[in-house]
Amino acid sequence: MTSGLAERPSAAVQTAILNKRAALLAGRADKQAELDQVRGQLSALKTERERQLRAAARAAQATVEQSGATPNSSIGLNPGGAAQAPDGAPEAVRLVIAAGNAIAGLPYSYGGGHASFQASAYDCSGSVSYALAAAGLVTSPLDSTSFESWGEPGPGQYITVYANAGHAYMVVGGWRFDTSALSSGGTRWTTAMRSSAGFVARHPPGL
Repeated sequence: MTSGLAERPSAAVQTAILNKRAALLAGRADKQAELDQVRGQLSALKTERERQLRAAARAAQATVEQSGATPNSSIGLNPGGAAQAPDGAPEAVRLVIAAGNAIAGLPYSYGGGHASFQASAYDCSGSVSYALAAAGLVTSPLDSTSFESWGEPGPGQYITVYANAGHAYMVVGGWRFDTSALSSGGTRWTTAMRSSAGFVARHPPGL
């Protein structure tokens, strides 16, 4: 049942509307003040989105550190898999690696792991989402574009997600977790690194 009041558009819808307005106003000297206002609104939306992501990640990390439990009980773990966390790594890192081990050898499928964390095959961002979800660092599967604004900018101490519009992979404790490694080794994990040129680097707060 609705209240009869217009619902507030989502941040994504607001951003799309403002981007369109900015494109229409660009280059028109008589509309510079309005264009500046639109750009200010876009900046405010981006800042708020990043604040919400940081707050959610901090809360999830605190849960992991305080309880030592798996925040998402639907995520399967394999702590004895190929990749192992470095000595002294936080529990969140161990959970991410154990979850990555659980799906490391499953096949690639475009869109796999996005309808649900549970799937028989995963694409690149679906794989990364699954592993991060074990430590509560994401609450729903993200696509590669969404990972470009996830977490905090730059490489992390233990976990770094690299993303662009077409692909996402991550490096966790010196291991690269990447669907592109499947064809050569039959597993998403590899110690061989790749160029990160063209990718945005993001990391979970504190990790």
